Amino acid sequence: MSDVWTSVNETNKVRLFNSLSLGVAGIICISTAFVPAENQVVCALLITLLQGTIGFNAGGFNRAAVIVARQHAHLLLTCFGLIVTFVTLIQPFIVQIVVPDHTWNQWFYLLIGHGLVLFTANLIFCFTIKAKPAAFTLKSSTPIKS
Repeated sequence: MSDVWTSVNETNKVRLFNSLSLGVAGIICISTAFVPAENQVVCALLITLLQGTIGFNAGGFNRAAVIVARQHAHLLLTCFGLIVTFVTLIQPFIVQIVVPDHTWNQWFYLLIGHGLVLFTANLIFCFTIKAKPAAFTLKSSTPIKS
């Protein structure tokens, strides 16, 4: 969708898709914290919607990484994969520390904290992204002398 949308510049496209991914996910996460525990169906729907919105990151920070890093994008995307793997491995331990008794009050703070991290990360991204190739990716016209 981002590729065929030519009327908007790349910076604004990655901002939009990242906001749909992280910004909306953060808002949904915070909203879920305020749903009473008795409304299990609503909670399940919100968490499902939360996971679905994360899919927009392909047009957000992942696309920005490819634009900025150009020929070095494979290295950056590999680092993203390693970070996601590491976080996936440590997440159960973090949940056990923050939510040891699995009470709704404990989950409330976890959901609020997670939502704030997502929303804040999106704000930082939106204010700092410049969807232009980085200087180190530009080819030098001066040949290297040996």
